[in-house]
Amino acid sequence: MHRPNYNTPKPENVLKRVDELISSSTGSNADKEKRYALEQLHNLISSKKKTWQKVYEEIMKRHMELCVDLKDHRTAKDGLHQYRNMAQSTEPGSLEVVILHLVELAEARANAARVKANKVALAAAAKVSDLDQEETPESIMLSTMTVEGVKDRTDREVVVPWLKFLWETYRAILELLHKNAKLDRVYHKTSEKAFAFCMDYHRTLEFRRLCEMLRTQLSNLMKNASQPARSNRAVWEWTPESIEIHLQIRFHQLEVATTMEQWNEGFRTVEDIYTIMQLGKKTPKPRLMATYYEKLTRIFWVSENHLFHAHAWYKYYTLCCEYRKDIKPEEKSLMASSVLLSALCIPTVSDKKNVAEEEEASAEKNQQMAMLLDFQANPTRHALLAEIVAKGVLSEVDPSLRSLYDLVEGRFRPLALVKDLMPVLAIIKDHPQLSMYASALQKVAVLRCTLQLSTVYTSLRVDFVKKLFAPLNLDYVTIERILVEGLNRHQLRMSIDHFTGCYRFGTVVDVAPVVETQLPQVGSKLQQVAERISGKAVDATVMASRRKAYLELIEDASKNQHSVMLERKTVIERRKEGFERLQREKMALVEQRKADEEQQRKIEEDRRLKEEEEIRAMAKVKKHNDEKQIQRMVKVFESLGKNVEESTLRDMDEGSRRELLAQAQLEKKKEKEAEAKRLAEQARSLDFTTRAFYIEASKIMCAKYKEKVEQEKKDYDARVENVIACAKEKHAEMLEDKKRILRIKKFRAGYESIVVTAQRKKYDEDVVKLRELAWEEHRKANVARARFLYNEEIEQREEQAEIEREREQKLELERIQAQQHEELRLQREADLEARAREDELKAAEAARRVEEEHHAIHKEAGGWRQARDRVEPDGPPASSLGSKSSAQWNRGPPVSSSSRPSPSAYRPPHDRGTRDGPEDEGRWGSMRGGSGSGFDSRRSNRGSENDRW
Repeated sequence: MHRPNYNTPKPENVLKRVDELISSSTGSNADKEKRYALEQLHNLISSKKKTWQKVYEEIMKRHMELCVDLKDHRTAKDGLHQYRNMAQSTEPGSLEVVILHLVELAEARANAARVKANKVALAAAAKVSDLDQEETPESIMLSTMTVEGVKDRTDREVVVPWLKFLWETYRAILELLHKNAKLDRVYHKTSEKAFAFCMDYHRTLEFRRLCEMLRTQLSNLMKNASQPARSNRAVWEWTPESIEIHLQIRFHQLEVATTMEQWNEGFRTVEDIYTIMQLGKKTPKPRLMATYYEKLTRIFWVSENHLFHAHAWYKYYTLCCEYRKDIKPEEKSLMASSVLLSALCIPTVSDKKNVAEEEEASAEKNQQMAMLLDFQANPTRHALLAEIVAKGVLSEVDPSLRSLYDLVEGRFRPLALVKDLMPVLAIIKDHPQLSMYASALQKVAVLRCTLQLSTVYTSLRVDFVKKLFAPLNLDYVTIERILVEGLNRHQLRMSIDHFTGCYRFGTVVDVAPVVETQLPQVGSKLQQVAERISGKAVDATVMASRRKAYLELIEDASKNQHSVMLERKTVIERRKEGFERLQREKMALVEQRKADEEQQRKIEEDRRLKEEEEIRAMAKVKKHNDEKQIQRMVKVFESLGKNVEESTLRDMDEGSRRELLAQAQLEKKKEKEAEAKRLAEQARSLDFTTRAFYIEASKIMCAKYKEKVEQEKKDYDARVENVIACAKEKHAEMLEDKKRILRIKKFRAGYESIVVTAQRKKYDEDVVKLRELAWEEHRKANVARARFLYNEEIEQREEQAEIEREREQKLELERIQAQQHEELRLQREADLEARAREDELKAAEAARRVEEEHHAIHKEAGGWRQARDRVEPDGPPASSLGSKSSAQWNRGPPVSSSSRPSPSAYRPPHDRGTRDGPEDEGRWGSMRGGSGSGFDSRRSNRGSENDRW
């Protein structure tokens, strides 16, 4: 019969027990009771070979509630991991419910602590720069110098512990769900709540850690998706839904980064967004992309990257025009004005040649950034302005700002440029949303005006420049700084001569092309002017003769020049051949040196790889040993009541770890000694205080006791008098009632008989019903008991029959084994008897052959004796007779079948020892020791005959 395992507790019983512990957790032992309840729940969740049930969801909720009450984020994290392993494949929705329940509890506690704390506590909590740091050095020093608790010194711990618990909760959930595709929505909600937490509580450090954690999880997902599938590991697959969720998370992250002014994280988030976009084939929704580019405008403006700030504005304007069909004209005009102003604020205002040089200097950086932002391959100011004009964006710009493009980019009026720009700049400064572009436009105006002046003048006085830029309200130091920045960006070619107080524009290389084009134009114009003034035309024949003479001179000079060029060509070819030969020799030497270096590099590389492999193996072993040691030390620290992270121990060397462990042990010892001393002092103080209280109270208690006795005696007398008076009044009232009731006494008997008869009838009916009901229940109980006894008897019979069958099977098995042993013994005895018979036959055959030989020998000997008798008639000597009789004695009686040994005599020694008795041993002894039986007698007989012969 199957018997259940009563050692494994049922989840319902554990939950009931935990509820009882929680309800009884009051007073100073509340935390201990809750801790014990949490341990029971955690042990149940961590047990192996369990399947998901609905009750486990309630157990996990209770587990999370206890973790929140005790602020134990580590146990909560471990519990979530255990529940994830149990419910991920069967019921992922239950895991979502538990996670949301934990987040709601943590957020509710954090909000309650925030409401409870005052402004001073919030300010003190904001000063804590790192939530992973348990205590600040100041708090540790203050706790060692004072006896009072931290709560008495400050209320800061009202908020910070709950902030830390909430932060650890967010981090644990994100680590738990980042590879779970079924709970992407929960991952998205938790990320948004974590961002809101960082923004509400101004946690900049935690925001950077959160961004780094999300970035690491993204890289892990990409590695997991690129690796081949394995049987024991689920492979992450990027679906359109998961890509959309991760993009929404990064867009929200970018928004929070811009709100908290974390511009570095904003740039890294842009890279993450580009990486996620490359995973999917579908472009995100225009609304998300518009928000994305709107945040980019702020990031690029803060980073003073005006080029990409303008491109982001143009992308934002284009997307808004595409998906927002109900956009208002005022809003569209404002966005178009922002696009134009951002493009004009780009400080690259030089000509195409200088622009190309600047692009070559920063081409790689701009190209990489343009690729991340989905801009054109190499964005420039000129291309952006051309596209703005081609797309008709200027027609949407505010009319008061529309002339700005013509002033900066179209007209060439260096002396009037600043004056013409001042009205437009005044409008921009007064506008609340466009005023940020005013200072950048002033810089562009200075650069553009200076560039136009450089094409007209070779030098200018500083006073003239100051007067020209006076309407901008910029001091000369700022103007000179702007010009120097333009020089550094290769936008201007000029020098500032402070000794003479003038600006000098251009160089000889820049002026020469201009002069070469200007002088022929001036000559041709002056020739035309002279002809018009004189009114005379030059004779055509004179002009033809002059032209002919000029052409002849050119022909002679060209022949001489041709011969010179041929000689020069020959010299150049010869030098070129020698140079090529030297180059080939040099290349051969270089190739040989490269081959030698490559071979040496390969040898060094092999040696380096081998050393690195050995170093990695040693490092791996060392790391493994360090991990074991760190885990053991963490357990030791936990036993000492000190929480030390594994990451902290990894950052330390072995000496520091041992020193920290010794310090923790010393602190634990000191704490125990201090606690014992404190308790002893407290008991002693309490004893003295109590004794003093008793001594002082004894003096007053006697007088108080006497006063109390007198007062109680007076009160007793008053109560006795009051009771007597009340009894007399009540007795008089009862006599009055008796007189009043005596009038209706004659009707009592009739009424009582009616009521009693009805009650008796109803009682009899109820008794009959109850008897029937009791008899039915008794019958059912008897039937149930008989059925139970019958089933129990059947089970006992079945068990007895099973035991009897097992006994019979065992006896049958023993009988079969005994029979097999008996058969083996009989077979072995038969084999031995057959072997003994074979030996007897062989012995008989040998004896027969010996007898035949003896007969032949006797026959020959008889002939020899007859011959000897003939020679010696007196007979043989006595010695021969004696030897013969001795031989006959040693020979013994003839061997017969009766004197042969039994078959059991030929058994092996181990068989003799186990199956023969003492009689067999005696027989063997007689056979071995006797001279007249067995093979020994025959051997001795043969030996005697041989000796005789």
